[in-house]
Amino acid sequence: MTTALYEYDYSMIFGKFDVLVIDPPWQVADCPYNTQSLSQISKLQMPAAEKAHVFIWTTQKYLPDAIRMLSEVWELDYRCTFVWHKPSGRQPSFLPQYNCEFCLYATKGKPRFVDTTAFQTCFSAPVMEHSGKPEEFYDTLRRVTAGRRIDMFNRREIEGFEGWGLEEGFHPTKSTKEVDGVIYNERAKYGIIKQKQLARKGGK
Repeated sequence: MTTALYEYDYSMIFGKFDVLVIDPPWQVADCPYNTQSLSQISKLQMPAAEKAHVFIWTTQKYLPDAIRMLSEVWELDYRCTFVWHKPSGRQPSFLPQYNCEFCLYATKGKPRFVDTTAFQTCFSAPVMEHSGKPEEFYDTLRRVTAGRRIDMFNRREIEGFEGWGLEEGFHPTKSTKEVDGVIYNERAKYGIIKQKQLARKGGK
């Protein structure tokens, strides 16, 4: 299956985030959604606060590229790699079975975790639908981090995270909030959409 390369609209993200989970649309075989080239992914605009935790998912093939981009492109400090052990996975011809996935952890500034009890770099969880990430991962992040969180290129609604992506059936958190003097409505399918300025809040 061939998928189209897609340019994402980063202008639909408002404000900065303390925790970012990013699942770039790497070009992989038989991918059911729009993907991006390495050049496109390198242009990712990261809405990170001055002190931010950044988690970037990658695959076996793109692990070297993801590590390189962390420091050379996004100017983040690499800290460690989380490994999701899966009960199954595809096995290329004449190679081992790929039954794990990697999530690089990097920081901007010097953020702190609020809890590091039973916080390990390896975890086991069931395989999700194509490219979906396990709830166990998000359970951990909700426990060990604080502040405003975003899940970029997400496949589904995640409790405790604002969503941004381009996916059928995508439904971000249904709420309206004020951020930096602007009211935002997060019910739009394709991201966090600006609804109205405070200067117009008395209007329709």
